[in-house]
Amino acid sequence: MSTADLWERFRIAPWVKLHTRIGRYVFAVLAVAAATVLRFGLQQLLGPFHPTFILFYPTVVIVAMMAGFGPGILA
Repeated sequence: MSTADLWERFRIAPWVKLHTRIGRYVFAVLAVAAATVLRFGLQQLLGPFHPTFILFYPTVVIVAMMAGFGPGILA
């Protein structure tokens, strides 16, 4: 199995219709919403002084890798 095959397997999530434009943007919005919920949960656990905003950087990178440039910009 080549690296390109592995990349394509990682890029396509079976539970999200990423081959449609609307599906990619919905995925971006849902990923950011999940990161926001996780951030507020961690803020309650760790307190307000920990850099919990760092969760948004990997979210944007994952959205851009899986859904493309436009949804990455939206995220």
